Amino acid sequence: MIYLKNPLCLGMEESEYKEMLALGGMRQKHFEKNEVILSAGCTTHEIGLVLSGSVNIENLDLWGSKSILSNIGAGQVFGETYAFSRETLMVDAVAAQQTDILFWNLDILVHTPHPASTWQPKFIRNLLQISLRKNLALSQRIFCTTPKTIRGRLLAGGLSECRPQCAFQRAWQNAGRRNSDHPEKCVYPVLIVS
Repeated sequence: MIYLKNPLCLGMEESEYKEMLALGGMRQKHFEKNEVILSAGCTTHEIGLVLSGSVNIENLDLWGSKSILSNIGAGQVFGETYAFSRETLMVDAVAAQQTDILFWNLDILVHTPHPASTWQPKFIRNLLQISLRKNLALSQRIFCTTPKTIRGRLLAGGLSECRPQCAFQRAWQNAGRRNSDHPEKCVYPVLIVS
């Protein structure tokens, strides 16, 4: 079954998926290009899984300038933070092209206990994994845009490609401190930008 091959259903059996479906916790909807899926200022209790097409996450400032913050492609999820926390949306979700979305109602699937189910802990774990990955990606973006100089941004961008990043950054930050009494002995990591 195609719906089992999405990040929300990782580790689930077809019978578990059918049990979720029987609860009425999912609905599918088609959107035309530029049609608003979720609006800033509103709340939602559903997360969206893009089945086909793509969704732009957009911000409209006070002067009417639109910024596309993210593009969500087929197989990806959006709106999970707002649906789970029931907070007011700060952004719009807009169909970037003809798009089909499978909505998952968290009031039914998460906020209502299903103690006999085997799918609910898996669903919550998968939802948490998705949120954590997005949190890490946002942190990475922040690290790349925080430096105030072009050199700092280039270095941050280069560092984001390095693995393991944390060890490299710690080495860079600590290199000067270890031998600050003897500057001639300071060893700085070298970043090769091609």
